[in-house]
Amino acid sequence: PHDFHLKSRKGEMVSIPKKKKHFCSNKCKKHTIHKVTQYKKGKDSVHVLGKRRYDRKQRGFGGQTKPIFRKKVKTTKILVLKLECTICKKRQMKIMGRAKSIQITDDKKKKTKRDVMFQALATVQLHISFILYFTNPTPKKKK
Repeated sequence: PHDFHLKSRKGEMVSIPKKKKHFCSNKCKKHTIHKVTQYKKGKDSVHVLGKRRYDRKQRGFGGQTKPIFRKKVKTTKILVLKLECTICKKRQMKIMGRAKSIQITDDKKKKTKRDVMFQALATVQLHISFILYFTNPTPKKKK
């Protein structure tokens, strides 16, 4: 029921099921159920060259040496899903697109008023057909 490509307007919240059938490219080589979570960035390492260079430049007197970006324009972030195969535990990333927020929900679909009305109508029709069948039995053919 859920399409994995985002088709939301700007600022909308996107709901995604907790479990999704997806192709597992590891050992399984087939479509299996994957557990869906949102990818979050890990803690920055202090040992990477860029951070060491920046810290070295910042040392001593002279204030801020590099520009600090303050002109943030984008209001949305690109969502990335982390999919984990329930069989072989292989993890894959899936880029979803832009949205303000994401909600990972259960697979159970919420019933709308229309669904409830159709279900009620179907049960009423079923009851009527049973009543008609049992009240007016078809006459048996005489030989």
